[in-house]
Amino acid sequence: MDIIRLSFVFVLLAGFAYADVISPDEHPVTNNIYVDNIDEYPLYQFFIYPTSMGGGAAMLDSTKVPSFYKFAQPKLYAVEVESRLNVTAEGFVPPADALVSDTAFTVTSTLPNSDPRTSIDTHYRISIKVNRLTLAEVSPEPAEKGPDYAMFLAMLGVGLVIGYIAGKKL
Repeated sequence: MDIIRLSFVFVLLAGFAYADVISPDEHPVTNNIYVDNIDEYPLYQFFIYPTSMGGGAAMLDSTKVPSFYKFAQPKLYAVEVESRLNVTAEGFVPPADALVSDTAFTVTSTLPNSDPRTSIDTHYRISIKVNRLTLAEVSPEPAEKGPDYAMFLAMLGVGLVIGYIAGKKL
């Protein structure tokens, strides 16, 4: 009877479990996250703090955001430099007067097997206006289009044919 109850509880709780299982048609990738314009705000120090499961706070010492667990969904916080926070202290909680981003960082941890990339760079920009911290993902620059070799070869072929025909008529 106890085994049946235990099995029943296990079945109920199994639906709530998160797992780091990767689908067979995907592969893992490293997601490098950057805040491109953090140096435009020298009067502030920035840190991330999770809004969901896993991890603690971490300072941003450069434009690269410290890595975090994919389900942590940390938000960006800003405090004045004079605050001298120690985010690694036991039981750290962000101060009430800290500016908090309106959105959280997101992470891509897998890509389809058809995509050969092993890492992704995600860029954000911040804005601080009237005590409001805004975090916005920057769309990647479209890759520069290289020369169109197919068109070049087609035009070269047409030119050679025309030159051959013109040469035969002379």
